[in-house]
Amino acid sequence: MPTSTGPTAEAIAAFERDLARTRSRAAPLIDTLSRALENSGEVSDEFYWTQIDDLKGHLGEECANACSGDLRDQDDAISDAENWVADNISNDDHETWVAAVLTLQGDEEGERIIREHLMQPSWRQDPAPS
Repeated sequence: MPTSTGPTAEAIAAFERDLARTRSRAAPLIDTLSRALENSGEVSDEFYWTQIDDLKGHLGEECANACSGDLRDQDDAISDAENWVADNISNDDHETWVAAVLTLQGDEEGERIIREHLMQPSWRQDPAPS
């Protein structure tokens, strides 16, 4: 839940509602992508954190734009958004992360970028013997 009040809390609550709608609407897709991620063991930290950073940036912008023009209020709003993402997305399970990616990117684009990442060869894989 948002720790702030007013417009910042409203912006976070709006994203929470969007996330809940995505989870309901796209449950089979979320399940499929989550299982693929879990079974592959191929989620690189860079890919994972890029998606988290994109979400923090988007939600931070929404929260800052919902505030007054005061820079301190906007900085606090961005911090609230980043904390919410850390508490509710980045420290949760694959399903929550996938749902957040789909909410932010849209179902088609979110699915595309996740599947594209899964098709890349693993950087952790040992080179083939010569």
